[in-house]
Amino acid sequence: TTVASTAGPDATAPIDEAPEDPQETATRLLERALRLGHDKDDDAEWLHSSAVKTHMRRMDPSFSEKALGYRSFSDFVKARESIAELEETGHGRLVRLRE
Repeated sequence: TTVASTAGPDATAPIDEAPEDPQETATRLLERALRLGHDKDDDAEWLHSSAVKTHMRRMDPSFSEKALGYRSFSDFVKARESIAELEETGHGRLVRLRE
């Protein structure tokens, strides 16, 4: 009779680094998108949040605020108030990088 091995993975195999926290990855992506948006248009202190989200999706097509647990992109930005500021006026939502 053959006995299936119950041993775990080879103990001498290199240990992969822990995967990065998706929240931290998304925060850095937001910061990069805001910096690039400001660099592209020096006059614009505030950027339309929809344009920032579009830029983030171009840089990382897997980005989804809903997958990170947020109801909306605005909620995602508000949760990162240490790096981004959100202004909601009427139907417009503007975001800028905090200095």
